[in-house]
Amino acid sequence: MNDQDSIDRMLAGWQRTRPDVDARALAVVQRLIRGGRRAERRLEELVAVQGLRVRGDYETLGALRRAEPASLTPHQLAAETQVSSAGMTSRLDRLEANGYVVRTADTADRRSVNVALTDAGRRLVDDLFAVSATEQALMLDGLKRAEIAQLGELLHRILRNLDDR
Repeated sequence: MNDQDSIDRMLAGWQRTRPDVDARALAVVQRLIRGGRRAERRLEELVAVQGLRVRGDYETLGALRRAEPASLTPHQLAAETQVSSAGMTSRLDRLEANGYVVRTADTADRRSVNVALTDAGRRLVDDLFAVSATEQALMLDGLKRAEIAQLGELLHRILRNLDDR
């Protein structure tokens, strides 16, 4: 039985044409990229049913839910979701128009607003989180608990290394 995938074939091709370059890391990074793309596409499909976008709506609702019972400022949300202030404003406009968030004046600083989930927003993000957690667990089906923990730690180290660069 041949267990080779397209990445194995790509690596073999590079080893054949450029044996002077150690390309083993390429296989790992390409699998991370492709796996991440597939996982994100699946999550996009799940949230699109609700008329949301993963990069934006779901991330913003999730950040608000994790912060509860506190509310967050648009600046805090932008930092948490790594988006510009202008991008956050359009996200919040859309989410507020759909009844998922509410903006209220900050009593300590009238120039600022606080953003909080509505009951509808909380129900939506809780439902989507449960579904996405189940979907993501299915991606790791076949791995043992210790392997999942080890993989998580290794990926953490890789991301920390990228952040330090």
